[in-house]
Amino acid sequence: MKTRLIITAAFLVSWFGIADGRAEAVKNGNEACLQFSQAAAAAKTQIQQARTGVYHVFRFLKITEIGLPDEKSPFARLLTTEPSSDMRVMLVCGGKISLKLARELKAGDYVAVRGRVKSVGVEAKDLMVVDPAMLQFKDRSTPKAGMELLSEVDPSAH
Repeated sequence: MKTRLIITAAFLVSWFGIADGRAEAVKNGNEACLQFSQAAAAAKTQIQQARTGVYHVFRFLKITEIGLPDEKSPFARLLTTEPSSDMRVMLVCGGKISLKLARELKAGDYVAVRGRVKSVGVEAKDLMVVDPAMLQFKDRSTPKAGMELLSEVDPSAH
């Protein structure tokens, strides 16, 4: 009986891919905005398909508008601008930690965010919607000079 349970469990794990153990790849949202803003019309469709539904990390997003939760919506909506492309990024936040940080922010502040891209260029040609978004921390406006990422210095680095 015990052997049968072990074999069944091993089969189910392998069948559903749980044994793979790999996490979902995280993409750089700032690079996605820059790539989309510079792409030709034909390439934008491919970028939309490739980026929609994918988990991204954003840094240095400047807040232009904040819509805090109210009786109509339990979510905070932050309209931000990505610095390298001037593309607008709408952040839809609903978690406790994100809402707490959203209440402390004001227009003109910068924020770091993680979240899943819901759409790119659908609601407006220069708008990326990240829903759900998780505000990480209040950020600075630019990276520190000389503090590049290893992958920027050495493209073969992971």
